[in-house]
Order: sequence, then C-alpha cells, then structure tokens
Amino acid sequence: MKLEPGVGSAREALNSTHSFFETTRSVLREVGPGAAYGLKSVGPIAIDILNQGLYLVLVKWHSRLNSFEDQQAEGRRTSKQFAGKDIVILDESRWPERNTFY
Repeated sequence: MKLEPGVGSAREALNSTHSFFETTRSVLREVGPGAAYGLKSVGPIAIDILNQGLYLVLVKWHSRLNSFEDQQAEGRRTSKQFAGKDIVILDESRWPERNTFY
C-alpha cells in the first residue's frame, strides 16, 4: 500500500485493508465449498493472499501503530466511527515510523 505523506491516515488505511478479510470470508461462505475446487476457483488464491500477504502486513503495522497510539496522551485523542466501530484518531505526524509506513 502506498500513501503519500500527509494524505490519508495510516489507521484508516490499515482498517480498510483489514476489512478485506471479512469481505473475502463472507463471499467464500456465500459461495460455499465450490469456491475451493475447479479450474475457475478463486477460494485458494483468496485465502493465500489474505494469509501470506495482507495478514503479515497488518500484523506488523497494526502492532506498531497500536504501540504508538497507546503511548499518546488522552488529550491528543479523538474518536471516529469506522465500519460501526469507534477508532482512535491521533496526529500521526508524531509517529516515528510514519515515513516507513508510507
């Protein structure tokens, strides 16, 4: 994922990327076992992308951003609804790993 510095939010990007998990699982549940078999099956590919690609990126960056967020003073926090959940919004320009993430 490539974001330009100062554009968007790392937290929102991570939450949005994480939503692919639920969307993909929902589609695979709806399609049923047939998604895993046949020449045109996409189930195994989707699971591989989630487990071997997105999962690794999300674990790395969610934990690093969570650590930063946990260290911030309560006075610097605001919250916002995303996908029906409250999320914390902080000034990410103070996050030491911000440029590496972007």
